[in-house]
Amino acid sequence: MQYQSQRDLSQQVPINYVTRPGISLTAACFGRNRYGDDAAQTCLSNLLAVGFRRLVVDLYWDAERKEWSLCPVSVPSSGPATQSPPPGTPTILSSTSAEPNTVPTPVASSSPAFSRSLVPRDSYALLGRDSLTSALIAGTSTKGTRIDTAEPTSSPAPPLPEGPYRQLGPYACTPTINLALLTSLLLDYLKMTENTLEAHIIYLILNIHAAASSSSPVAPAQALNASDLPGPSASLKSLFQQSLLNMLYTPSMLKADRADLNSSWYSVPVPRQPLTPYYTTNIDVDGVRSTSDGWPSESYIEGSHGMRLLVGFGSIDPQMYEYNSTADLEVIFSQGDLWSFTDLTTTSSGNVVSGCKSNSKSTDLSNLNASWATSGDISGFDYPTARTASLQPLLNLTTTLAACGLSPMINETIRDVTADTDVTAYWNIPYSAVWSWASGEPRNNSHPAFRCAALDPNLDGRWRVDDCSQRKIVACRSNRPLEWHLSTSSVPYSSADAACSDGTSFEVPRTGIENQYLLGKARDRSDMEEKSIWVNFNSIEVEACWVTGGPNATCPYYQSEMEIQRRTVLVPSIAALIVLVITALTLFVKCNSNRRNSKRKKRGEGGWDYEGYRLSYHCLFLISRADMWQSTFVISNPP
Repeated sequence: MQYQSQRDLSQQVPINYVTRPGISLTAACFGRNRYGDDAAQTCLSNLLAVGFRRLVVDLYWDAERKEWSLCPVSVPSSGPATQSPPPGTPTILSSTSAEPNTVPTPVASSSPAFSRSLVPRDSYALLGRDSLTSALIAGTSTKGTRIDTAEPTSSPAPPLPEGPYRQLGPYACTPTINLALLTSLLLDYLKMTENTLEAHIIYLILNIHAAASSSSPVAPAQALNASDLPGPSASLKSLFQQSLLNMLYTPSMLKADRADLNSSWYSVPVPRQPLTPYYTTNIDVDGVRSTSDGWPSESYIEGSHGMRLLVGFGSIDPQMYEYNSTADLEVIFSQGDLWSFTDLTTTSSGNVVSGCKSNSKSTDLSNLNASWATSGDISGFDYPTARTASLQPLLNLTTTLAACGLSPMINETIRDVTADTDVTAYWNIPYSAVWSWASGEPRNNSHPAFRCAALDPNLDGRWRVDDCSQRKIVACRSNRPLEWHLSTSSVPYSSADAACSDGTSFEVPRTGIENQYLLGKARDRSDMEEKSIWVNFNSIEVEACWVTGGPNATCPYYQSEMEIQRRTVLVPSIAALIVLVITALTLFVKCNSNRRNSKRKKRGEGGWDYEGYRLSYHCLFLISRADMWQSTFVISNPP
């Protein structure tokens, strides 16, 4: 629930200011130099399931086979092979939701790693209050043990079938461990989660290398001639378009969106529009708004266009400099577009000494250089790579980085184990990047009066659930994201908006930086008897559904029982009406045709009668009855 509610809070924040934990697939999946299809599938599934949203992929051009590979060495199409699977037995996570600081129970399964049970988001939208609450709470209380104190273990699952490995010096690779495998796994995951509460955007960063020769697997790769480089059909643009085009938000789309905001970001409903204080805009003589530095929000990309994936270039090795990536830039973002590394200095316990974006006293967001901020080189910190190393310093670091406005990036194999054989070492890292709720929050309470969020300075600015009737100072904000004000008086939650001064409104932090600036304001205030302050976040209407918008805000995943009943009656009624109209039109056309085309006469008492006219009168009677039925349905089901 922590992860989902925080995601919902930042839905309108431009994506370049939203922090997301990232990880290197080479470190997390192939740390033992074993590159296998099934292990990669399980590892990728587990990393996505526990909350990693930014994946760094080392991609190698295999000039001998003319394909993009995940193996650092060209893999011969034939030759000696071994059937031995990598050390360890894969474990597959059964859920994407669990409490922070806990380990999920791996599920024994011989099916693909993405075969989890998912609840469609549309299904939540049709649920009543009790059903929705049960569904939201059910996925948030998986029992487990704290991973920073537990011994690393893995629950065995039936061995997954593995293809033959080619032993290439220190590397063991399957011939099919390639880009096609990666894109197919991503497509499966994106399709499976496209209608669920767990839907989110994934960022794929590609480091481009040349694969070493199979005859010299440990020697540096040689520079490639133009004839050895990828041709148009093997270009990254072509391959991503073939496999993931409908899921991709591309540089071409961003350029078009920025050029005419009236027709793009401002044309969708307000809840899907990117928040305007985060970027600059220009207006031409025709009134068309544009931006040169703005990025869309996740609600715009995903909610309005159904796209879930952004791909960008990371590093490009000198051996691949001759590769013409210009055409790729229509689909893949340039180097540095989706990341901006910040070098840091930390203590051995994970506290940041320098490099934090929220240390500045300026409330001008443009002065913080926080756009796409990602952790880079970290001086003074040792990652827990040993099997028995404590994870606590890493979790402290991850928490601090998120609060500082930096996306944490993991480039090491944690506890000397890959995520396909034992994901417990990786489980808590994404949840430590949650900057909002305190540990164990938000607590569920069946009483609506105990469902309001308050920022607590004694918890380093984390939030806890409190009694809505208590009187607290209120968090108010102007139109600038970092410019916070505190109310002069303490009020219950229901009166929070009225307590804010003119020019400000009752608000809630939407990013880690915003939260740190509000924490600073709270700590500077010395006259508060009650140290915690109200933030605009509650679950008053539906338990476990946290929303912003004050005490009368509604849950977006919930419909009242009256709405559900009306929808149940109205949908079949409309369907019946459509059938009746089609039937009536068919009869009318047929009857009218008969009236015009029938030439037969028959002798009646008063002379010759055309049968067509008599048939038309009958048809008009039927149509009039259909009109009456239509009126009946409209009257019976008023809007």
